[in-house]
Amino acid sequence: MSTSTSTERFCVIGIHQAPPDLSKKEFETGIETLVANWLELPIVKTNALKMDMIFSNTLLEAQARAAGLPESRPFAIIKTEYETVDNMVAVMQHQESLKLVAGREEFKQKRGASVFSGEVTTKIDKPGSQDQAHGIAILKVPEGESPEHFARNLEALLDRFVALPVTQKCVSKCTLLHNGKSLENQLNAMGIHTPGRTFVIHMEYESLHHSMAVVSDAGILKLLGDAAQDLRVSLVDVSYFGADVIPKFTRK
Repeated sequence: MSTSTSTERFCVIGIHQAPPDLSKKEFETGIETLVANWLELPIVKTNALKMDMIFSNTLLEAQARAAGLPESRPFAIIKTEYETVDNMVAVMQHQESLKLVAGREEFKQKRGASVFSGEVTTKIDKPGSQDQAHGIAILKVPEGESPEHFARNLEALLDRFVALPVTQKCVSKCTLLHNGKSLENQLNAMGIHTPGRTFVIHMEYESLHHSMAVVSDAGILKLLGDAAQDLRVSLVDVSYFGADVIPKFTRK
């Protein structure tokens, strides 16, 4: 296993949560349409390296509830990778991008949307199986808490997570994404909500069976209890869900 901080690529992360008045299918159809329209723009295909669309599923719901984590409305995450910050800015400032985003319900704060440029730290990276399952955790820094202090504690907890035997056996990849400042001005100018300090943990498990083993492991349950104390965050404020990752674009 290896741990490293990625500086070669830059990510833009869009987190969208389904409103109460939309079904999961209606919500996901809207996101799919948004992504399809985005990929029709030449500026995106010229500057983006990769785009994945991630939808929450219910495969880990029972295990997450048993661990004290709350049920959440459906989520969608759009993750776009660029080679440089300049590539990101070129897309965000382009007139066609501005037209596409303007007025879209998917980007409004009342819909639980937030978009940020993400810095990526890879905690585990090893070859995985073809039966991989994905898990996503979303955490926000509590009000009054120092983002730097929260980040240090989260990194320490993740290091403990990586060292657990069940993690070494069951997890093939673990990445931590957190929002940087490189696109904040451009996103605000587009009318897109940029959140407070947000962390997204993306885990790739060897299989669905392995993911369930992790969530129900005694060492993991203790770590969750420690996390609530060390991060000063209630587990009811943590979103965790199984996920379907759908590759939408890779530049050749």
